[in-house]
Amino acid sequence: MKHLVRLALVATMAFALLGGAAQAAIVTVGSIGAPTTSATANSVITILNTALPEPGANLTSPISGTVIRWHITRFEGGPFKLRVLTPEGGGSYKGSGTSAPETPSSTARQTYSTHLPIQVGQTLAIDNSNGSDRYGVLLPVGSSFGFSLPPVADGLTGVLNPTGAGEYAYSAEVQPPPGIAAIGPTSGTTAGGTSVLISGHDFTEATAVRFGTTPASSFSVIAETTITATAPPSSSAGSVPVSVTTLAGSASSPSPFTYVPPPKPPVSPANAVKPAPTCTVPNLKGRTLKSSKKRVRAAACLVAKLTKREGATAKTGEVVKQAPKPGAVVPVGTKVKITLGP
Repeated sequence: MKHLVRLALVATMAFALLGGAAQAAIVTVGSIGAPTTSATANSVITILNTALPEPGANLTSPISGTVIRWHITRFEGGPFKLRVLTPEGGGSYKGSGTSAPETPSSTARQTYSTHLPIQVGQTLAIDNSNGSDRYGVLLPVGSSFGFSLPPVADGLTGVLNPTGAGEYAYSAEVQPPPGIAAIGPTSGTTAGGTSVLISGHDFTEATAVRFGTTPASSFSVIAETTITATAPPSSSAGSVPVSVTTLAGSASSPSPFTYVPPPKPPVSPANAVKPAPTCTVPNLKGRTLKSSKKRVRAAACLVAKLTKREGATAKTGEVVKQAPKPGAVVPVGTKVKITLGP
């Protein structure tokens, strides 16, 4: 129950930090149906869907971001390449980026990773390599496609040749770049271990969280808008940016995370520095040797070699002189010199 309450609080905090605004998630551009037939290319061309009647299908990208994956179904031959095209009006398109070539291993749905920047309003097409290549095709009412012969090269403009009904079974996933709205707390000790909540948008498939240039000790994507990360140790105090990296790019926090020295442990009887033991020299003047020895030992000092003046004995003599002087504070075990007189 405590765990569920914590997750609810995290989600509420993230929503509040974002001002309650929902952000874009990964979107699909292209055909979303299953092909029912296939067609032969006959030439090396750029082929482009020009109408996708299925509800929810995107003919052009509704967001700016990065194409991170693309898919083809019932394609044979190849290799094939995914191409980003910019509509320029009048049926012409400008080549604006191309993926690496990929060869399908079967007619089943194939998925390939890529990293192609794409802007709102741009569309996607497929380039083939041989006239014998075959494509998966759907025939929903209202669909259409066109092609350019020769293929539309990047940086150049090609004119689309419109054709009849049908759509080609290719699509791609577009992810917006991430963004960080806030972090909290904004400081922790150089020992590391501080749990930091990162709030923002488009954290799906985050691949790294860094404090400065150092990777977080660990991190977890709680939601598209929320990441928890553990600050790594730092060799020095100071402020560093916090960054999140996804397949679509990186973002840095608007405010830094500040490392501070760890607090000093409080002084307690267990770790306090204890003073060295001492001996306070007693006053021995006028006392017998026996009495003087008792007082010296009781004070944690020792009796040095005895000095006797003429006529004094150890039994009858009295102390007439001592060193150190009475009241002196000396280390434990210090020897006290005694002089006896008659």
